[in-house]
Amino acid sequence: MLQPRPLSWIYLAFICPLFAGAQSINIDPTDYRQTIDMMGGDMERSANAIQSAKNKDEIVDWAFKDIEFNTCRVQFDKNQELVEGTKNWDFYTKQIASMKMVKASNPNIKFFATLRTDYDGYGDNNNLPDWFCNYSTKEIKTDKFGVFLADYVEYMSQQDLPISYLSIVKEWAGYVPAEVAKEVIVKLNSELEARNIEKPLIIDQGFWSLSKGISYLNTISQLVSKDLYYAFCSHNYNNEDETKWNAFVNAATNLGLPAYNDETGGGYGGPTSGVEPEIAKPLEAYIEKCVAYKSGLKGEIFFEIWSRGINKETRAIYYPWGGIGTRMRGYYIMKLFANNILNSKYVPSTISSMPEVYSMAFRLENKLVVWVINKSTTAYNSVPVSLADETINGLVTRTYWTTATPITGSTTDLSAQNNNFRADIAGESLNCYLFNVETPTSVNEVEKNDLLVYPTLVENGRMAINPDYQTSHLQIFDLNGRITKELQGGNNEINVSGLNPGVYFVRLAMPNKQLTQKIIIE
Repeated sequence: MLQPRPLSWIYLAFICPLFAGAQSINIDPTDYRQTIDMMGGDMERSANAIQSAKNKDEIVDWAFKDIEFNTCRVQFDKNQELVEGTKNWDFYTKQIASMKMVKASNPNIKFFATLRTDYDGYGDNNNLPDWFCNYSTKEIKTDKFGVFLADYVEYMSQQDLPISYLSIVKEWAGYVPAEVAKEVIVKLNSELEARNIEKPLIIDQGFWSLSKGISYLNTISQLVSKDLYYAFCSHNYNNEDETKWNAFVNAATNLGLPAYNDETGGGYGGPTSGVEPEIAKPLEAYIEKCVAYKSGLKGEIFFEIWSRGINKETRAIYYPWGGIGTRMRGYYIMKLFANNILNSKYVPSTISSMPEVYSMAFRLENKLVVWVINKSTTAYNSVPVSLADETINGLVTRTYWTTATPITGSTTDLSAQNNNFRADIAGESLNCYLFNVETPTSVNEVEKNDLLVYPTLVENGRMAINPDYQTSHLQIFDLNGRITKELQGGNNEINVSGLNPGVYFVRLAMPNKQLTQKIIIE
């Protein structure tokens, strides 16, 4: 079991800056942040096309068996009922066939349904049936919309393909603002309860931009309707910066709910059929992941992981309509990323003196994965990669991509010494480092039996106090040094359920020593 590093913050706050002038990467592998609990692939607009591929079974296995996705995004569509009262369930025949193939490849998959858009580009028409959506006034008949969604959820449940997550629209906050969404969700839930159908968790709304999402979440706070939602999701087609990612995630966190990206890039997509896109595309895609996960994102859905069967769009798995699918470079990068991120915890990393170089690191038990993306053409050689106080166990496996590597990437093993290794970072490259770590039995001269409280990762709001310190005065303070809770002696546990999620320190001052222990509250 991982032991805490009571004073690890000293290493990062005071020691690392001494080396700020030198090129380096520093990682704090026990400063646990958010858990990455959603990693998925999207076939909202491509579920039908996969049925045309000659090797469709192989393609589905590539996507949902070889990659450890836990979520698959699908569509609901106005065509299920263009005329009120006239159901057209045959419209979903091919999608259902594809969903069943995905479930056969991955029995634990969860389906996330969103509204299919792009009927006429990104205009205002044809996204919802006009018998409950007035395109002139933008008026939505919310009860009819709720019933429409309930019909879809019920039908998919009858096909043994339950919808676990639902966004009531996508990219349409202008037509379905938070006030309208509240009424739709209430009607949807009451309909499903009456029909004895399990309700999907609502993850809204697949916003086109982070700014739209921030505005929506602020309205949710005013409406006090957060209990209707499980989470919120947005994509970022306006290419907004880190400030907006921080604001969107913080807005969700302030409501006590997680934030996801429901349409992330994988570095694929190009104007020429079947041709590998330039390396700039995956570089940009994974740089945004560095920014979003640093902001607190808890997971993502990779957008259109296979082709829609039209020749002008290259995807991670490419095929023309009726053709044979083949895996592209974006597939192999996506696979390595997804298979080492799900269920891990984000841990912070810092880059020194390397402009246009980005990093992100994740930990699952004793496995650490570090991604380093170099957007510049400058190569950095023998860069020290250091862990705060932990020891690397065994070799470090590096896989990297440049324009010159095979599409599967180039892989080599690097030696490590104690808590660091040396990395060569090519210009315009994506680099993944995989290795195991082990925690020393003694850290900063605080022995194992000097733990103040446990567990150090608090998920249920309560921690037990070491019997040796149950008569002591304990303080909990945040990263800014503010005392957030004090506890006098005579207690055997601490209730921290009232504290916001994040990193804190428990402190005990004694005549001969001071003990400080880091905790993570989720």
